Amino acid sequence: MAGVSRQVLQELRRRHQAGLHAVAVELTNRAKVEATRHTDNGTRRNSITQTKESDGRTVLWGIPIGAAPHAPHLELGFKPHWVPARYIGLWMQRHGAGILRNGRQVRGKVVHGQARRRVNLRARGTSVAMGLYVGGPGSSLQSAPGGVTGRVYRGRRMVTRHWHTKGGKSRYLRAGTVGHPILQPTAEKANTVPIDVFLRGWARGR
Repeated sequence: MAGVSRQVLQELRRRHQAGLHAVAVELTNRAKVEATRHTDNGTRRNSITQTKESDGRTVLWGIPIGAAPHAPHLELGFKPHWVPARYIGLWMQRHGAGILRNGRQVRGKVVHGQARRRVNLRARGTSVAMGLYVGGPGSSLQSAPGGVTGRVYRGRRMVTRHWHTKGGKSRYLRAGTVGHPILQPTAEKANTVPIDVFLRGWARGR
């Protein structure tokens, strides 16, 4: 900008970045509300964050993959598949998924430290399934608008089925996948963040 000193430009850029950072904080709060709909131990929800880049202009917003490696798969979608219990056994116990007592499905979650009905896995007649079909017809995850196709057991036979999950549909998912996008639907409504949020960040300038 002609006639504007370097010091003034730096100040303008610093305040502009501070305003963007304030907007990113608002988006983080909104995304965490969205994430609460489908959360296990809160890792993905708690990993949503924002940070100022060292260039003095840019603000990054999202989920660091190192903090929540499963986040990209939920955000973009994945094919329904079988997962052995050795990988998700703790999740199955917390949610009562695949927990059987005397051959019948146990209802209710198993959440340690909270006032919920617990399942004693050492009790006689109690067993845990060898795994879980993630993203099946009864899944609480969302599915792409066209639904998903996969191989599932019907009795003792494997059959090909097409279904929509119980979690509803999400147009942000790749075709034929399931997941739970939170960043994309939140970012799409970034223009609804009140201008006052940006202005407060600008005024603070930090």
